[in-house]
Amino acid sequence: MSEYAEIIREKLEAERKESTAEKMSAYLKNRFASFGIKSPQRKEIQKEFFALLPLKDADFDYRALVKELWDFPEREAQYIAQELFAKQQKKFHHPDDLAFIEFLLTHKDWWDSVDYIASTILGFHCKKHPEQIPYMVERFTASGHLWLQRSTLIFQLKYKDDVDFDLLKKQILTLKGDKEFFIQKAIGWSLRQYSKYNPEAVKAFLEEHEFSTLAKREGSKYL
Repeated sequence: MSEYAEIIREKLEAERKESTAEKMSAYLKNRFASFGIKSPQRKEIQKEFFALLPLKDADFDYRALVKELWDFPEREAQYIAQELFAKQQKKFHHPDDLAFIEFLLTHKDWWDSVDYIASTILGFHCKKHPEQIPYMVERFTASGHLWLQRSTLIFQLKYKDDVDFDLLKKQILTLKGDKEFFIQKAIGWSLRQYSKYNPEAVKAFLEEHEFSTLAKREGSKYL
């Protein structure tokens, strides 16, 4: 374990709360262990930790540290890891990061990490490297992997009125027959978000095609 990984483990262990940890693990269907540290406190610990890191140094291998944190059993470490990646990505993004992002989306994967990674990290990457979007969408869709497919629907969530709606519509139509809750929810979520900027287009799309009750309800929430 690297020096920085040891530092953050010590900081998190010092604040471990077993009673809260059980509840936090239960909230995530007991898929992950937890230190029992709630988000506000975790962010304070994270802020102190980031202040110790050489974040302005182009030679600092933040990806390696992200990977180390991803290997921690406790879920808080993955939250810190993904926020570290997002922070450094803005300064040191690289075209080859798509493979690393795919790793994060498919390991220790659940909605709480995937939604952040897809909308924040993958979304940023695709903004900087739009030439990779067709490959990403095709690869993630063909994978049959729930969270990769969900990511193709929500990576534009923060694009506001800059959403490629033709791409989104095509992807929604590709996946709308999937009865998986998280796919149908993502369809509705993506449409609901875009309806803030182009309600007429979303309304027309919803009227033109048949959608599940969940997707339609979510997508038309602001119409």
